[in-house]
Amino acid sequence: MDTKFDKDSLFVILMILGGGTFIKLSGLQTYYTVFVLLVTFLLTFKAEFELKELLRVASIFLILISFQLVHSVTQPDYKLISTQFLRSLLDLLLAYLLSKRFLSRELSFIKNVNYVLLFVILHAIVSVFVVRVFGSNNIVSASADGSVLFRGPNILFAVRNSTDIDGYPISGNVLGLGLERAHGIFWEPSVFVNYVAVFLYINIFLRFKIQNILIGFLAMIMAWSSTGLLLSALIVLLFTFLPNSTASKVFKSRLNRLRLGMLIIGLPIITTFFVMNVSTFFEDTRKLGSVSQRFYDTAGALIAIRDNPIIGSGSNLESYSSALSEDENLYELQGMAEGIDLNSKDVIKYSNSFLRYLVKYGVPFGAILFYGLWRQQIIRSSSKGVLFVIIAVGTSFSPILELMFFMPFLYSGLIFGKQDS
Repeated sequence: MDTKFDKDSLFVILMILGGGTFIKLSGLQTYYTVFVLLVTFLLTFKAEFELKELLRVASIFLILISFQLVHSVTQPDYKLISTQFLRSLLDLLLAYLLSKRFLSRELSFIKNVNYVLLFVILHAIVSVFVVRVFGSNNIVSASADGSVLFRGPNILFAVRNSTDIDGYPISGNVLGLGLERAHGIFWEPSVFVNYVAVFLYINIFLRFKIQNILIGFLAMIMAWSSTGLLLSALIVLLFTFLPNSTASKVFKSRLNRLRLGMLIIGLPIITTFFVMNVSTFFEDTRKLGSVSQRFYDTAGALIAIRDNPIIGSGSNLESYSSALSEDENLYELQGMAEGIDLNSKDVIKYSNSFLRYLVKYGVPFGAILFYGLWRQQIIRSSSKGVLFVIIAVGTSFSPILELMFFMPFLYSGLIFGKQDS
């Protein structure tokens, strides 16, 4: 194993750890971002930084600063300097350095992400069985309000459980097997499945490893997330109907048989699991509450975008939260929720991180950022459109697009061009 591979694997591990794991849950995300930024700079400062890319980074910096200045002038009590604003600048700089690192190392990035995610996914699956075998009721972590517990023999092998009204964990029962939902090092299954989807994308569209494909779909089922099952169905459909998107043309006849098998067998199985998962929403108060919250988060974001379509609400948490949870917005959403038999909610949260950019920065700049994601320069395969769909759909149900793993995809398409690699 050469030195370059070691460094590249280190970067990938750091990116995944900063992409929605227990580091975020523990409130250490900002400190971790600073740490990774320093490590990344020290290991890449010898690289040649070209003027045109530095100017593009500076331009995005100025746009973010301009947004902050405008909101601080037009909104009373809007702070010019906030943790969220400073984080957005740090995230941009880190995304630049990370995408710079892998700009000419695409194959190394794919290889290392594949290896690391395989380990992460296997760990998530093993954790479910460890907790099942040992039946541990040992609580290793809990949310501030006690509504969510993480229990297991230790922090390395733990599962997430919601709690009942008395504060006791509500055990999972995936497919009636008494198994908890898989999520591994990530704070919840709906975050975990985004990374499984990337893993499946690599092994179906880029490398074609059948054993990894089976492991990926098994992880999707064990996560028992409607988001994951939806992503699985999308991946199968895209693979089946976009035959030119795979890089494994050598195995054309084998791939054609696999496509036919996925369409005839795989898609009905995944669809059945998806229907089973969705059908329990109105029978399980926990799932109904989760679905209701996702509805409020997405519909609330759309209303906030409607109210401030040009410059958005700003990046400050107070302003962003206010734009989402204004009394008029909640009243409108509560009426809509009653019409489709969803639970009423008192607050709109941030689970839709894809729309979050439009809420914060308005439609014009948000569209520019999404264009950057579309033309990202980290994985430049002919199937990159599939990756865009996977990221866009998955992060519409998980607040992780602004975190360390996906951020370089977002900004690399704006900072670098094809000729820069």
